[in-house]
Amino acid sequence: MPRRDPDRVWELVRRYQSLADRFPQFRLSEVGAVERFGLRFPILAVAVGEGPRSAIILAGTHGDEIAGPLALLEFWEDESSQALTEGMRFLCMPLINPFGFARGIRGNGVVDLNRHFERPTAQPENTIVLDFLLQHRAELLVSLHEDVTSPCFYMYESGVRERALFARIVADDVALLDAIESQGYAVCGSDHVDGNYNRSGLVVSNPGSVRASRSGALEPTLLRHGVIRRVVGFETPGRQPLTDRIRQQQLALQHVLRSFLV
Repeated sequence: MPRRDPDRVWELVRRYQSLADRFPQFRLSEVGAVERFGLRFPILAVAVGEGPRSAIILAGTHGDEIAGPLALLEFWEDESSQALTEGMRFLCMPLINPFGFARGIRGNGVVDLNRHFERPTAQPENTIVLDFLLQHRAELLVSLHEDVTSPCFYMYESGVRERALFARIVADDVALLDAIESQGYAVCGSDHVDGNYNRSGLVVSNPGSVRASRSGALEPTLLRHGVIRRVVGFETPGRQPLTDRIRQQQLALQHVLRSFLV
């Protein structure tokens, strides 16, 4: 068994609690808890802002993809990010898989949580997260992931069907990929990434496909239930230094949220 480091979870919880103590608009809640190995970890939700536009942000589904939870935390600790709350309301789940995060492993033991939403083999984390999110609605879902074997950044786009809106979104996604490259980071240019057709760093996926419906992943599950209309997913390259991966997640998150408000 990999060495457990529960302190990395408690440090994240402590910093989120500090934000809630300092900023009244930052509302932190525990929506459930999971217990294993004599430890109990909370699953947190963060609600921020009262604006007319709405977004859900998810991080930490895979415990070995640590840049997402850290980037989201640092995003909120940067007071300039809080200007976005004037036009939006956010619902964040900053650490979906706390035990995986504590152990530095992908799943819950041998179970990949992002293959078991709405399945009989669902784990407690799956049930807690899905039951909570099904109570909400948002226009946009931003999902922070990493490809631990990749040397380059890529992203997913899914959900939008209207032609004019889709064209604008794709143009903005291309601008985001250009911005990542302009900072000296590699964007994936291969024909395929993770088994998907890649358009120079952009993967457009169909949530209604047989593959998506069978995947058990959270993002297409929420699309099918009508919780959200659009999914943007970031995959930062696990083969790059952690500081670079955090920076790429933050650049991508800021870009998408600011363009979403236009």
